[in-house]
Amino acid sequence: MPVPVVMESDMRTPSPLWSGTYATPWGLVLLALVLNWSQVAQGQLLQHIVDRHYQSPRTTCRLCPSPGKQGKGAGTRQPEVRPPADLDPQPLAELAELPRGFGVVPGALSAAPSMIGDFFGNGLGIRPGFVLGDRSPALVIPNSETTNENTGGDNPTGDNTTGAAGPFQPGATIAVAGGDRRFKLSDNSSPLPRDRVFFNYHHFHNALTDANLMSQNLDRYTFGLERTFLDELASIELRVPFSGGLANQQVVSSLDTTGTEFGNLALTLKGLLLSDDRSALSAGLAMVFPTGTDATVTFSATDALEFRNGSFYLQPFLAYYRQVNERLFHQFFVQFDFDTSGSELRYYGPGRTDFTAEEIRSQNLMYLDYQVGWWWYESEADEGIQRIAPIVELHYTTTLEDLENGSLGQGVFVQNARRDILNLTGGIYFQLSDTASFKVASAVPLRSDLDKLFDAEFSLQYERRY
Repeated sequence: MPVPVVMESDMRTPSPLWSGTYATPWGLVLLALVLNWSQVAQGQLLQHIVDRHYQSPRTTCRLCPSPGKQGKGAGTRQPEVRPPADLDPQPLAELAELPRGFGVVPGALSAAPSMIGDFFGNGLGIRPGFVLGDRSPALVIPNSETTNENTGGDNPTGDNTTGAAGPFQPGATIAVAGGDRRFKLSDNSSPLPRDRVFFNYHHFHNALTDANLMSQNLDRYTFGLERTFLDELASIELRVPFSGGLANQQVVSSLDTTGTEFGNLALTLKGLLLSDDRSALSAGLAMVFPTGTDATVTFSATDALEFRNGSFYLQPFLAYYRQVNERLFHQFFVQFDFDTSGSELRYYGPGRTDFTAEEIRSQNLMYLDYQVGWWWYESEADEGIQRIAPIVELHYTTTLEDLENGSLGQGVFVQNARRDILNLTGGIYFQLSDTASFKVASAVPLRSDLDKLFDAEFSLQYERRY
């Protein structure tokens, strides 16, 4: 058998796997094994597909053999691989619509907006009669017959002359965390695990009532960080809130009742259950820690009320996102909020030498949040605002049980049994770049009396992914 002569051109062949000798089923099996175990080879193959089938025909494929540089078997013409006839070649800009890999959120959902939210909830209000001086010893004695049994406060139907809005008196707000001690996950959150930092600002008009029974506004500032793990199948999120609302030290008849307070830290674990190129389903658990300062109300030189912040909240949730078509999208959250430990309420009687204490548990809540949006604008330029989407949301919050307190709690707090809160949020989502977004929104309550927690809400939310 004649010995083959090795030409110089054969020595410049990029890879022997592309020569005719290895163009056999065994060579293909070897190639598949190598590509399966080599991340580098996978990246080269993807680049080959992009170079060969998605860019201009004039672009040179870096993996295909160059003309005139074939080795042994160069005379054998390799069949040309073409995309199926029913699939038109896609531009590179549309590759984001393809799934990114195994166990990873598809790229088409990477720009999905997060929920805006609406939530403000304190849940406990000190009875106006208690604040105004009806603090007889009978109020703190078990089985007292003088405790208030009205579901709307001291004066549920008559005119309110205490300064707070409306005939239904909500009572003085417990000033733990500035009066903003509870948390809802869906505020600026998404069903999708993400790597991001974010900032939320929410202004609630007439959401609080100070120790003088005067309405006050609340400004909430929240700094957050979310980090994914398990190949972006799960994430952990930390929220650090501050509230510009009530000072934690309230003194009746004092004009200095407002201040900025540190809030309750929230930590959330989220896991992706199902996903494809248009939808995602996730579940998780949020935990709210009692890091806000305790609150006290001093009525006179002789007596005071102290609320010692100790409630640890567990909040399981389920979330779903769906991209209906290239413009329409919607998402839904269902979340429960359980006070697992309760807080201690202390009433210091005349002389403050002794106090009566009782454990107070907040009512357990359920949140239902729905969002629908429409991609109204999409830019063709690489700079400036990339996309704009108007968004509408409906938020429903309900108590799952009556407010159950002992004799001290019944004497101190407004005993409204149940609340069903319904708020409407409207906003605009601006996608500033591939990694940054901004939302501006407002919310209004759709119900009245004790189911109306504020007059109006304005919010700004910024998010940057990394």
